[in-house]
Amino acid sequence: MKKAFAIVLLALLVCVSSAGCGPSLKRDEVFKPKRVREVMFNDECQLQSYFDAAPTPPKLLTQQNVSTDPRFAVGEATFELTNPKNLKVFWTILRLLYTKIPPLPATAKKIAVDLRYHLVGERTALPIGAKTKVEVQMNANADHLELDLPYHPCVGAFFYGREHYRIRARLGAE
Repeated sequence: MKKAFAIVLLALLVCVSSAGCGPSLKRDEVFKPKRVREVMFNDECQLQSYFDAAPTPPKLLTQQNVSTDPRFAVGEATFELTNPKNLKVFWTILRLLYTKIPPLPATAKKIAVDLRYHLVGERTALPIGAKTKVEVQMNANADHLELDLPYHPCVGAFFYGREHYRIRARLGAE
């Protein structure tokens, strides 16, 4: 019993001392509004071809804005991905941006994404400073995988970037 406890304690200490157990950004970067616009305009998210193909939008389950100031919105939205192409593209983005993201399980049926955000002005295509919780339902038995992700603008671009990428394509940006 003491040996099992010691092993669990050692694993916990290793996990905590290695800068967290969960996913982290591959590139440590601060995303201020100007940098977010650059990321999206330069298509650093690699989403232009995805939006050019006119994909089925992720299903918005809930959205709650908790700000009363029209110049600044703070809120939370929950999206559901069930379309196989959306599942694959979203997961590819996560693996591109974050460490410790496993391959998308073949049995994954849907992904629920809780996205906390703040938006400046009417720029719903530019969510800034959001932490994201991703839950992947593997099968009908409710087996699932949960990930808490630090903010990256490409996650918000996947959900809110449709109009931005439509304009970007019209401008001929490459």
